[in-house]
Amino acid sequence: MFKFDFKKILCILSCLSLTSVHAEEYIQFSGISDASAGVVIGTEETGYKFLIADDEVQELRLFSPNGGSPEKIFSIQNQITLPGKQKEFDLEGAARIGDTAYWITSHGRSSKGKVQLSRYIFFATEIDDANLSVKVKGKPFLGMLDALLASPELAPYNLKSASLLPPKQKGGLNIEGLCASPEGWLWIGFRNPVPKGKALLVPLKNPEKVILGGKPDLGSPVTLDLGGLGVRDMCYTGTQYYIIGGPQDSGTCKLYSWDGKKDSQPKEVIKSFKKDFGAEIVLNLNSQGKEQLFVLCDDGGKEINGAKNKKLPLKERTFRGIKIP
Repeated sequence: MFKFDFKKILCILSCLSLTSVHAEEYIQFSGISDASAGVVIGTEETGYKFLIADDEVQELRLFSPNGGSPEKIFSIQNQITLPGKQKEFDLEGAARIGDTAYWITSHGRSSKGKVQLSRYIFFATEIDDANLSVKVKGKPFLGMLDALLASPELAPYNLKSASLLPPKQKGGLNIEGLCASPEGWLWIGFRNPVPKGKALLVPLKNPEKVILGGKPDLGSPVTLDLGGLGVRDMCYTGTQYYIIGGPQDSGTCKLYSWDGKKDSQPKEVIKSFKKDFGAEIVLNLNSQGKEQLFVLCDDGGKEINGAKNKKLPLKERTFRGIKIP
Protein backbone atom coordinates (compact mmCIF):
# COMPACT_ATOMS: atom_id res chain seq x y z
CA MET A 1 0.00 0.00 0.00
CA PHE A 2 1.30 3.46 -0.92
CA LYS A 3 2.28 5.60 2.07
CA PHE A 4 2.37 9.38 2.12
CA ASP A 5 5.47 11.04 3.47
CA PHE A 6 3.76 14.06 4.99
CA LYS A 7 7.03 15.79 5.93
CA LYS A 8 8.26 15.63 2.34
CA ILE A 9 4.90 16.82 1.00
CA LEU A 10 4.86 19.79 3.37
CA CYS A 11 8.43 20.65 2.40
CA ILE A 12 7.56 20.53 -1.32
CA LEU A 13 4.43 22.65 -0.85
CA SER A 14 6.43 25.16 1.20
CA CYS A 15 9.08 25.41 -1.51
CA LEU A 16 6.48 25.83 -4.24
CA SER A 17 4.71 28.62 -2.38
CA LEU A 18 7.91 30.44 -1.53
CA THR A 19 9.42 30.39 -4.98
CA SER A 20 6.26 31.93 -6.37
CA VAL A 21 5.84 34.78 -3.89
CA HIS A 22 3.86 37.60 -5.45
CA ALA A 23 4.68 41.26 -4.87
CA GLU A 24 1.53 41.77 -2.78
CA GLU A 25 2.67 39.00 -0.41
CA TYR A 26 5.88 40.78 0.51
CA ILE A 27 6.10 42.57 3.84
CA GLN A 28 7.05 46.16 3.05
CA PHE A 29 9.48 48.10 5.26
CA SER A 30 10.63 51.70 4.86
CA GLY A 31 13.36 53.99 6.17
CA ILE A 32 16.36 52.06 4.78
CA SER A 33 17.01 49.98 1.68
CA ASP A 34 20.16 47.89 2.29
CA ALA A 35 18.94 45.65 5.12
CA SER A 36 22.05 43.64 5.94
CA ALA A 37 21.93 42.19 9.49
CA GLY A 38 19.46 41.87 12.33
CA VAL A 39 18.29 40.25 15.56
CA VAL A 40 14.94 39.77 17.30
CA ILE A 41 14.32 41.75 20.49
CA GLY A 42 11.34 42.32 22.82
CA THR A 43 8.93 40.13 24.80
CA GLU A 44 5.41 38.79 24.42
CA GLU A 45 4.26 41.82 26.44
CA THR A 46 6.11 44.49 24.44
CA GLY A 47 5.70 42.63 21.19
CA TYR A 48 8.67 41.18 19.31
CA LYS A 49 10.60 43.50 17.02
CA PHE A 50 13.39 43.32 14.48
CA LEU A 51 16.55 45.33 15.15
CA ILE A 52 17.99 45.88 11.68
CA ALA A 53 21.25 47.31 10.34
CA ASP A 54 21.78 48.90 6.93
CA ASP A 55 25.32 48.34 5.64
CA GLU A 56 25.53 51.96 4.47
CA VAL A 57 24.08 53.68 7.58
CA GLN A 58 25.67 53.98 11.05
CA GLU A 59 22.39 53.34 12.87
CA LEU A 60 20.23 50.44 14.02
CA ARG A 61 16.49 50.57 13.41
CA LEU A 62 13.62 48.90 15.22
CA PHE A 63 10.85 47.48 13.04
CA SER A 64 7.63 45.60 13.60
CA PRO A 65 7.59 42.17 11.92
CA ASN A 66 4.48 43.47 10.14
CA GLY A 67 6.56 46.04 8.29
CA GLY A 68 6.23 49.79 8.04
CA SER A 69 8.59 52.56 9.07
CA PRO A 70 11.10 52.23 11.95
CA GLU A 71 9.65 52.65 15.43
CA LYS A 72 13.01 53.67 16.93
CA ILE A 73 16.43 54.61 15.61
CA PHE A 74 19.63 54.00 17.60
CA SER A 75 22.82 55.77 16.58
CA ILE A 76 25.94 53.69 17.12
CA GLN A 77 28.42 55.95 15.37
CA ASN A 78 28.79 58.21 18.39
CA GLN A 79 29.43 55.18 20.62
CA ILE A 80 32.19 53.66 18.47
CA THR A 81 35.25 55.82 17.94
CA LEU A 82 37.84 54.89 15.35
CA PRO A 83 41.10 56.57 14.43
CA GLY A 84 41.02 58.63 11.24
CA LYS A 85 38.05 59.56 9.11
CA GLN A 86 34.99 57.45 9.89
CA LYS A 87 33.24 55.80 6.93
CA GLU A 88 30.37 53.35 6.66
CA PHE A 89 30.58 50.32 8.97
CA ASP A 90 29.45 47.81 6.33
CA LEU A 91 27.61 45.76 8.96
CA GLU A 92 26.80 42.35 7.50
CA GLY A 93 26.05 39.88 10.30
CA ALA A 94 24.35 39.83 13.69
CA ALA A 95 23.50 37.24 16.32
CA ARG A 96 22.10 37.31 19.81
CA ILE A 97 23.25 35.42 22.92
CA GLY A 98 21.23 36.26 26.04
CA ASP A 99 20.91 40.03 26.39
CA THR A 100 23.83 40.68 24.05
CA ALA A 101 23.66 41.15 20.29
CA TYR A 102 26.95 40.76 18.42
CA TRP A 103 27.57 42.55 15.13
CA ILE A 104 30.25 42.00 12.52
CA THR A 105 31.29 43.95 9.45
CA SER A 106 32.39 42.43 6.15
CA HIS A 107 36.11 42.48 7.07
CA GLY A 108 36.73 42.96 3.37
CA ARG A 109 38.07 45.83 1.33
CA SER A 110 35.84 48.36 -0.36
CA SER A 111 34.41 47.60 -3.79
CA LYS A 112 37.40 49.50 -5.21
CA GLY A 113 39.85 47.33 -3.26
CA LYS A 114 40.74 49.95 -0.65
CA VAL A 115 41.27 49.31 3.09
CA GLN A 116 38.83 51.16 5.37
CA LEU A 117 39.18 50.61 9.12
CA SER A 118 35.42 50.89 9.67
CA ARG A 119 34.93 47.69 7.64
CA TYR A 120 36.92 45.61 10.17
CA ILE A 121 34.83 45.86 13.34
CA PHE A 122 33.32 43.27 15.69
CA PHE A 123 31.23 44.81 18.46
CA ALA A 124 28.27 44.15 20.76
CA THR A 125 25.14 45.89 21.96
CA GLU A 126 23.29 45.28 25.21
CA ILE A 127 19.59 44.58 24.69
CA ASP A 128 16.87 45.86 27.03
CA ASP A 129 13.84 43.83 25.95
CA ALA A 130 11.40 45.49 28.34
CA ASN A 131 12.16 48.99 27.05
CA LEU A 132 13.07 47.95 23.50
CA SER A 133 16.37 49.80 23.67
CA VAL A 134 20.04 49.07 22.92
CA LYS A 135 23.45 50.50 23.74
CA VAL A 136 26.99 49.54 22.78
CA LYS A 137 28.55 47.06 25.20
CA GLY A 138 32.28 46.67 25.87
CA LYS A 139 34.74 47.87 23.26
CA PRO A 140 34.74 47.34 19.48
CA PHE A 141 37.33 44.78 18.42
CA LEU A 142 39.44 45.55 15.36
CA GLY A 143 41.68 42.48 15.28
CA MET A 144 39.38 39.74 13.95
CA LEU A 145 41.02 39.62 10.52
CA ASP A 146 44.46 39.29 12.11
CA ALA A 147 43.16 36.42 14.23
CA LEU A 148 41.69 34.67 11.19
CA LEU A 149 44.90 35.06 9.22
CA ALA A 150 46.98 33.78 12.15
CA SER A 151 44.92 30.62 12.68
CA PRO A 152 46.90 27.51 11.58
CA GLU A 153 43.65 25.67 10.85
CA LEU A 154 42.58 28.37 8.40
CA ALA A 155 45.90 28.45 6.54
CA PRO A 156 44.67 26.05 3.79
CA TYR A 157 41.96 28.55 2.81
CA ASN A 158 44.40 31.30 1.73
CA LEU A 159 42.53 34.04 3.56
CA LYS A 160 45.56 36.31 3.41
CA SER A 161 45.44 36.39 -0.38
CA ALA A 162 41.66 36.75 -0.27
CA SER A 163 41.91 39.77 2.03
CA LEU A 164 43.83 41.70 -0.64
CA LEU A 165 41.00 41.50 -3.19
CA PRO A 166 37.68 43.38 -3.47
CA PRO A 167 35.04 41.44 -1.48
CA LYS A 168 32.87 40.40 -4.45
CA GLN A 169 35.74 39.41 -6.71
CA LYS A 170 36.26 35.68 -7.09
CA GLY A 171 38.42 34.51 -4.20
CA GLY A 172 37.98 37.76 -2.25
CA LEU A 173 37.15 37.98 1.45
CA ASN A 174 33.67 38.91 2.63
CA ILE A 175 32.04 37.95 5.95
CA GLU A 176 28.24 38.14 5.87
CA GLY A 177 26.91 35.61 8.36
CA LEU A 178 26.91 35.53 12.15
CA CYS A 179 24.91 32.98 14.14
CA ALA A 180 24.66 31.92 17.77
CA SER A 181 25.15 28.23 18.54
CA PRO A 182 23.57 26.20 21.37
CA GLU A 183 27.07 25.94 22.88
CA GLY A 184 27.12 29.71 23.44
CA TRP A 185 29.60 30.64 20.74
CA LEU A 186 29.23 32.19 17.29
CA TRP A 187 29.54 30.89 13.77
CA ILE A 188 31.22 33.36 11.41
CA GLY A 189 29.96 32.71 7.88
CA PHE A 190 31.86 33.68 4.74
CA ARG A 191 30.12 34.73 1.54
CA ASN A 192 33.55 34.73 -0.06
CA PRO A 193 35.87 32.89 -0.52
CA VAL A 194 34.12 29.61 -1.33
CA PRO A 195 37.01 27.11 -1.08
CA LYS A 196 36.58 24.20 -3.51
CA GLY A 197 32.96 25.26 -3.97
CA LYS A 198 32.14 24.91 -0.26
CA ALA A 199 30.83 27.59 2.13
CA LEU A 200 33.22 28.36 4.99
CA LEU A 201 32.14 28.62 8.64
CA VAL A 202 34.51 29.49 11.50
CA PRO A 203 33.48 29.20 15.17
CA LEU A 204 34.30 32.04 17.59
CA LYS A 205 34.18 30.38 20.99
CA ASN A 206 34.56 33.40 23.28
CA PRO A 207 32.65 36.38 21.86
CA GLU A 208 32.00 38.04 25.23
CA LYS A 209 35.67 37.93 26.20
CA VAL A 210 36.59 39.47 22.86
CA ILE A 211 34.42 42.56 23.37
CA LEU A 212 35.83 42.85 26.89
CA GLY A 213 39.39 42.98 25.57
CA GLY A 214 40.38 39.32 25.18
CA LYS A 215 41.83 37.52 22.18
CA PRO A 216 39.55 35.48 19.88
CA ASP A 217 39.44 31.73 20.44
CA LEU A 218 38.73 30.33 16.98
CA GLY A 219 37.69 26.72 16.64
CA SER A 220 38.03 24.28 13.77
CA PRO A 221 36.47 25.50 10.52
CA VAL A 222 33.62 23.69 8.79
CA THR A 223 32.86 23.68 5.07
CA LEU A 224 29.33 23.06 3.81
CA ASP A 225 28.01 22.20 0.37
CA LEU A 226 25.59 24.96 -0.59
CA GLY A 227 25.79 24.20 -4.27
CA GLY A 228 28.76 26.49 -4.80
CA LEU A 229 27.21 29.38 -2.85
CA GLY A 230 28.60 31.23 0.15
CA VAL A 231 26.82 32.28 3.36
CA ARG A 232 24.59 35.37 3.22
CA ASP A 233 23.15 34.81 6.71
CA MET A 234 22.12 32.06 9.10
CA CYS A 235 20.06 31.54 12.25
CA TYR A 236 19.39 28.77 14.76
CA THR A 237 15.87 27.72 15.76
CA GLY A 238 16.73 25.43 18.65
CA THR A 239 16.79 22.29 16.50
CA GLN A 240 18.10 23.40 13.10
CA TYR A 241 20.27 26.02 11.47
CA TYR A 242 18.80 27.82 8.49
CA ILE A 243 21.33 29.24 6.04
CA ILE A 244 20.84 31.65 3.15
CA GLY A 245 23.24 30.66 0.41
CA GLY A 246 24.20 33.29 -2.13
CA PRO A 247 26.78 33.93 -4.85
CA GLN A 248 29.93 35.97 -4.23
CA ASP A 249 28.48 38.78 -6.37
CA SER A 250 24.89 39.10 -7.60
CA GLY A 251 22.51 36.26 -8.38
CA THR A 252 19.81 33.98 -7.02
CA CYS A 253 19.84 32.95 -3.36
CA LYS A 254 18.65 29.69 -1.80
CA LEU A 255 17.68 28.52 1.70
CA TYR A 256 19.17 25.47 3.41
CA SER A 257 18.70 23.67 6.71
CA TRP A 258 21.58 22.06 8.61
CA ASP A 259 21.59 20.04 11.83
CA GLY A 260 24.92 21.49 12.98
CA LYS A 261 26.85 18.24 12.80
CA LYS A 262 30.23 18.59 11.15
CA ASP A 263 29.90 15.30 9.28
CA SER A 264 26.49 16.13 7.77
CA GLN A 265 25.61 18.43 4.91
CA PRO A 266 22.80 20.99 4.52
CA LYS A 267 19.50 20.19 2.85
CA GLU A 268 17.94 22.49 0.30
CA VAL A 269 14.71 23.99 1.65
CA ILE A 270 13.99 26.67 -0.95
CA LYS A 271 15.49 26.01 -4.37
CA SER A 272 15.55 29.70 -5.24
CA PHE A 273 14.11 33.01 -4.20
CA LYS A 274 12.90 35.30 -6.96
CA LYS A 275 15.71 36.91 -8.93
CA ASP A 276 14.87 40.39 -7.68
CA PHE A 277 14.77 39.24 -4.04
CA GLY A 278 18.33 39.46 -2.72
CA ALA A 279 17.86 37.47 0.48
CA GLU A 280 20.18 38.97 3.08
CA ILE A 281 18.80 38.27 6.58
CA VAL A 282 17.08 35.24 8.10
CA LEU A 283 15.47 35.60 11.55
CA ASN A 284 13.68 33.08 13.75
CA LEU A 285 10.67 34.51 15.60
CA ASN A 286 9.18 32.30 18.32
CA SER A 287 5.98 33.92 19.54
CA GLN A 288 3.19 32.29 21.55
CA GLY A 289 4.64 28.87 20.86
CA LYS A 290 4.75 29.38 17.09
CA GLU A 291 8.01 29.48 15.19
CA GLN A 292 8.36 31.41 11.97
CA LEU A 293 11.28 32.34 9.80
CA PHE A 294 11.47 35.80 8.29
CA VAL A 295 13.75 36.44 5.33
CA LEU A 296 14.59 40.07 4.61
CA CYS A 297 15.95 41.49 1.38
CA ASP A 298 18.61 44.04 0.42
CA ASP A 299 16.75 46.28 -2.02
CA GLY A 300 19.39 49.00 -2.32
CA GLY A 301 19.97 48.42 -6.02
CA LYS A 302 16.30 48.31 -6.92
CA GLU A 303 15.13 50.99 -9.37
CA ILE A 304 12.30 53.21 -8.09
CA ASN A 305 10.91 55.78 -10.48
CA GLY A 306 14.18 55.81 -12.39
CA ALA A 307 16.42 56.21 -9.33
CA LYS A 308 18.35 53.68 -7.26
CA ASN A 309 16.60 52.93 -3.99
CA LYS A 310 19.77 53.53 -1.93
CA LYS A 311 20.16 57.03 -3.45
CA LEU A 312 16.72 58.20 -2.29
CA PRO A 313 16.20 60.15 0.98
CA LEU A 314 16.16 57.70 3.90
CA LYS A 315 12.44 58.03 4.57
CA GLU A 316 11.69 57.09 0.96
CA ARG A 317 13.90 53.99 0.88
CA THR A 318 12.27 50.59 1.21
CA PHE A 319 13.07 46.90 1.59
CA ARG A 320 11.01 43.74 1.60
CA GLY A 321 10.59 40.59 3.65
CA ILE A 322 8.72 37.30 3.47
CA LYS A 323 7.33 35.12 6.23
CA ILE A 324 8.02 31.37 6.25
CA PRO A 325 5.84 29.17 8.50
